[in-house]
Amino acid sequence: MKISNINLINTQKKNIQNTNKKLNNTYFQQNTNSFLPTTSQFLAFLGYPTSLSQTYEHLKSEEYPPEIKSMVEKTLKQNPQGKTLYDVHFSKYKGVLDCYSLDDLKEKYPEFEEVQSAYDVNARPDSFLGKVLSGESDIFPNNEDLTLQLIKLYWGQGFSLNDLADYVEKNSSTQEKTKLYYTMHNKLNIPLMTRQYAKVLKLSNKNYYEKYSQELSIKLKEAAEAKKQSQDGEPVIIPRGPLSAAHRLHISQGLKRYYQENPDAIYRQTNRQKEFYHRSLEEREEMSVAMDYAWNSTQEGRTVKKYLTKFMKKNEPTQKQLILEEEMTQEQRNLLKEFWDKNPWAKDKFSIASKKGWEFVKDETNVKFNGKSVSGLKIAFSISSTKLVKNILKWAKSMGITVSPERIGKGVISKEGDYLESEVLINEAKRTNAIYQSYIDKHPQEADKEATALQLAMISLKRDLEFRQQNLPKSLKNSKENIETLNNYLEELFKTNPLYETIMGCARLPINGIKYLDLVDTYSKIMQMALFMDCLDIADYTSAKIDEIRGYLDDNNQREINRILI
Repeated sequence: MKISNINLINTQKKNIQNTNKKLNNTYFQQNTNSFLPTTSQFLAFLGYPTSLSQTYEHLKSEEYPPEIKSMVEKTLKQNPQGKTLYDVHFSKYKGVLDCYSLDDLKEKYPEFEEVQSAYDVNARPDSFLGKVLSGESDIFPNNEDLTLQLIKLYWGQGFSLNDLADYVEKNSSTQEKTKLYYTMHNKLNIPLMTRQYAKVLKLSNKNYYEKYSQELSIKLKEAAEAKKQSQDGEPVIIPRGPLSAAHRLHISQGLKRYYQENPDAIYRQTNRQKEFYHRSLEEREEMSVAMDYAWNSTQEGRTVKKYLTKFMKKNEPTQKQLILEEEMTQEQRNLLKEFWDKNPWAKDKFSIASKKGWEFVKDETNVKFNGKSVSGLKIAFSISSTKLVKNILKWAKSMGITVSPERIGKGVISKEGDYLESEVLINEAKRTNAIYQSYIDKHPQEADKEATALQLAMISLKRDLEFRQQNLPKSLKNSKENIETLNNYLEELFKTNPLYETIMGCARLPINGIKYLDLVDTYSKIMQMALFMDCLDIADYTSAKIDEIRGYLDDNNQREINRILI
């Protein structure tokens, strides 16, 4: 099958136009002498078993943190082979690592409801806690609550209290011996694990010392970087390297607050801020929409723009420069700074306009930081498997081409009409589309697999609605009305759509003689219906199906494919 005419998805009135689209530098080095016992041997010597079932027999009920015992029991009933206490513990507390405020932490983990913010605790200036709060610590930056940092290390990473105290001792300028237990338990009110549980947890992690050494070495480097960024005037610490969606959201929200309070700062972004927005397409688009609204759709913005135009005369910034789609020249930046300095009233007015712009983005266009859909307004979905995206990225890299994974095979449908994107992003999407098309042309088997995966995902959705409702996403599973509505819609859609015979009759696969764009059009209509039903989790549900089915096709697993069709 040949896939052709792949364009940026930009639908509503047009339905669809787009488709297929060892750290050695550490303070701690674990000895590896050959006579040292293995973790299993050491556990056995101490009387602690390594298997999850033996751990369960060894630990008493009162020694477990909340919910962990029941999670261990559930794991033992399912597939305990190779599992350890650390696996179960981390499966619960890994979410701690993606919390960037105590409010967020307490909402996700009620067991931390009583912890105290380090910012609310009185501490001697020369103490460990005092140095962190004053920004003097070399290991804990004060841009994030120390309470949260310690919970991430202790509960999220599972590092022992003794090891963390040793870490603080070796890397703190405080002369007296740091009583980390006292700080955590008495000052910050952080819950502590029982001694037995903490000991087994540590020893059940076979990569503990490697991870401990690596993670804390990274933290030292990040703390040094954070300190430098603070000295350079960065309002939000932006680490190097990949960022999780939650961390990207945290940074974006911090920069937004800063720009609202200092509207002139958005036009003199640091290189680090520019790099962040270059890597974060959704955030960049949100910023562009907010600035467009601020300048052109608010009375305050239009007033400032009128005087700014007169002040800068022939150096008047263009619309693209004002909404940050193009950079200003150095001369323009100098004049703009002079304008703000000489007209504080203009800065105050544009601050109001800027806040209105960000509110417009939040309340109306709902451009999300991580590309997720917002209930009732837009739905973002993928029509390409993760495997295909990775293959295209690898192929493009081998040819020296940089391409964003966030633009490969993605679609957006909005309730409010056409989902408008900035010209910069549209051009970037066109470029990504050309790379996508070139890859598909050179790999026709990929096209067949992707088309088959998309077809089977729709078949699987129909079967789940009819016979396997326990598999459905929350918005459907919890509503018989939604199930009935979507099922009836698919019945009618497949009857009137040219793909009806193929989908309902389950014709031979891979698909022959059917245009891939027809498949995409059908899939897009399903996403559109999901949007208007406010069942937006269907997008992630079907995306996961596409990935799952693509795996079956790669493995030639006909048994699983047949199971989907039954």
